[in-house]
Amino acid sequence: MAYEPAPISAYGTVSNDSARNELIAGTTDKHIRIRRINFSVYEAAEGGGGLFRIQTSEGTEVYTIDADETKDFVFDAGRQGLELPMGEGFEIIVFNAATKQASVSLMVTGFKHRWSN
Repeated sequence: MAYEPAPISAYGTVSNDSARNELIAGTTDKHIRIRRINFSVYEAAEGGGGLFRIQTSEGTEVYTIDADETKDFVFDAGRQGLELPMGEGFEIIVFNAATKQASVSLMVTGFKHRWSN
């Protein structure tokens, strides 16, 4: 029987009330590869300087955007996906706004596998 990677998907939000959300916990026996991320800044940050970041659970930046206006965005890492370091999960945060943090929703898909390429 051939080895099949385990598919993963997660949905989450971050906002002024809850500025950090770990969507996928890291594992010590499998690598996580992210294939696609869809997100929406549905409420802009207030006061200027608002940012939205996708990062590993250890704080390594994957992607950061300005969150001072509403927008929809797709991050597509292709069939091979973007590999996270072994043992690290995937989280989203909003930060840096002068008055109120942005509200962002996100859907991520990918897979967990035993080997690193």
